[in-house]
Amino acid sequence: MNKNDKYIKYGKLLPGLIHNLNTPLMGCSGRIELLQMKMGDDKHLNQITTQLDRINEILKAVAYLLDKDHTDKDTGFDLQIFLENYYTFMTTDMRFKHHIEKELNFEHHNVSTNPSSLMNYLHTIMHHLLKFIEGASVMQINNTFENDIHCINICMKYNAEIKADFVEPLNNMKKILEKKLSENILSRFELHTEVTDEVVVKIVIL
Repeated sequence: MNKNDKYIKYGKLLPGLIHNLNTPLMGCSGRIELLQMKMGDDKHLNQITTQLDRINEILKAVAYLLDKDHTDKDTGFDLQIFLENYYTFMTTDMRFKHHIEKELNFEHHNVSTNPSSLMNYLHTIMHHLLKFIEGASVMQINNTFENDIHCINICMKYNAEIKADFVEPLNNMKKILEKKLSENILSRFELHTEVTDEVVVKIVIL
């Protein structure tokens, strides 16, 4: 079975898997609520509730992104909701979750593009950046809308002595994208990168 066959096979199974995980999850949440009503405030029950909420949040994010990844045409969607779900999904990557502090500032802006293409483009960039996070201290992610242009901005602060470690990867970013993504995807977005006292990556949605 080749990679595309595996993607089709398991991609079709994932929505059902998420649905079947949600059913026992909701059952557990309901039982915890009943216990909380009987026992009052209990730190152990609160911890279980927090973890169940976290699982539910991840499942919702995966379901949202699966839906967007199956969209094969341009459509309108809220970029904040897209990025919030993408961020939740990215926290399943231990490099992203644990190795750098993160600052997020997403704003509601409706954008019209192919969400599947955007996800592939963004994920290729993030995967590449995360290879070089040793020494990074903060990753700032936000979205802006100026002069009818939508942008996703990614900024990584780093220790000054490792600046050279970031320069070459960023200079190679466009070549990496060209190797991994189709012309159809590349034609939808424009990439700007810069290394000063910070690493700055700007994705312009065309």
